[in-house]
Amino acid sequence: MRRSALRATWVFSWRQASGTRAETSTSVAEQDEQKLRVLLDETLRQRAMISERRSAMQSRAVVLVGSSAVIGSIQSTIALSPLVIVALILTVVAVILGVLALMPKSGPEVDVSALRNEGMKLSTVALLTVLIDQNLDSEEDEQGRLKKLAWLIKLGFIFLAASIVVLSVATVSGLGVCV
Repeated sequence: MRRSALRATWVFSWRQASGTRAETSTSVAEQDEQKLRVLLDETLRQRAMISERRSAMQSRAVVLVGSSAVIGSIQSTIALSPLVIVALILTVVAVILGVLALMPKSGPEVDVSALRNEGMKLSTVALLTVLIDQNLDSEEDEQGRLKKLAWLIKLGFIFLAASIVVLSVATVSGLGVCV
């Protein structure tokens, strides 16, 4: 009895799943469209996260430039010695790296106007595929820029820390005396 009930369930499920050919092809197209919409939503979510990361990186760059300016102003009150000059140079390099990190991004973005003109000729599935591909390309480029930006900021903070260490050594050794 159990086998026949299982078999009846399987036959019923198979008949429901197979349907007619037109129903199946329509549902496959709808399923593909739904899958592409989910994928597009995910790529847009990731692009938003990348935008948040870029904003956080820019905030760090602002902190780098601001703290370098404060340290530079403190260094300018100390009598010049070779160590103080080295500290000033390190601070200037940190400021330059911070300013470079603040430069606006330049890279490919999704060309919406061209996509609007050409997209009207495409099917929904093809249009979604093009959108996903363009978003993925932009995301990949932005990830590379963010990695470079992170290195600039890290390097800037390393130069700033080195500047503080050199200034501390100059002050402790008596080579840097406040004016």
